[in-house]
Amino acid sequence: MKNDMRVTYPLWQMGSIAILMVLVFIVGSSANFEVYDEGGFMLTFSLGFVKGMTVYVFLMLYLVTLIAFIAKVGKHNKRFPLQKISLLSLKPQEYMDDDELYQEVTRRATQKVYSFFSFALPVVAVFFIMLPISKVWMIISILLLSLFQYLIYYTTIRKYVAED
Repeated sequence: MKNDMRVTYPLWQMGSIAILMVLVFIVGSSANFEVYDEGGFMLTFSLGFVKGMTVYVFLMLYLVTLIAFIAKVGKHNKRFPLQKISLLSLKPQEYMDDDELYQEVTRRATQKVYSFFSFALPVVAVFFIMLPISKVWMIISILLLSLFQYLIYYTTIRKYVAED
């Protein structure tokens, strides 16, 4: 079970989210949005050399990560034909419902994530309402919530898989 990609799937998601957070921060902090009285608008980015190269490096890192992820999913699907991962499915691929034990483990993990969101979303919403937070930090906050979601799920699942 340790070689099952459904166990490491949240790690791939967390890595992608971390890369996206860096890209959102750099590009978002370099954006300038102007609305004209005539009804038009203009969006410009002023990236210097260092920021531009950082964006380029992180875009390449994201692309390499995406290619490696797709290759890993293909390898997983060949190795475990009964537990195939579909990249186009709406159902989270890390769910493990092979038997009753893993159904219970998945239920506990998703219950912890639900509890986290039922607390974190109202707190974050209050901060968004009370403080003058930019749209970039709102997006980063949402990405952080997603990162913690996968972290909670992974740590819960990993405890049971390590015992298996």
